[in-house]
Amino acid sequence: MRKTAIVALLVMAGMSGPVQFGVSYAQPAPEAVAPSAMADKDTAMKTLADAKKRFRFMRSKSSQDPHAQADLDRQIKQINGVMAKLKKGQDVPQSDVDAAVATPPGLH
Repeated sequence: MRKTAIVALLVMAGMSGPVQFGVSYAQPAPEAVAPSAMADKDTAMKTLADAKKRFRFMRSKSSQDPHAQADLDRQIKQINGVMAKLKKGQDVPQSDVDAAVATPPGLH
């Protein structure tokens, strides 16, 4: 009787929750997160610099339409603003970077 009771308790204990081996739910240390954030900022800076160069080229080679010129100037100013924030170490949402590098409508 004693052995069957122990076996029954073990079976019931095993059924109360799944046993997981080798799974860790620990959060990464803050130091481990920082390099990827720095890489993201470096990537964003490179993306912004490439877009700025492309918009300057487009402005120099585009037609003399004042509206197109103004749109490109506005994009370059927006890129400069986002780059300044990144250089200061401020966090910038990815949506701001995407909006800054987007080609203005009608200039594709």
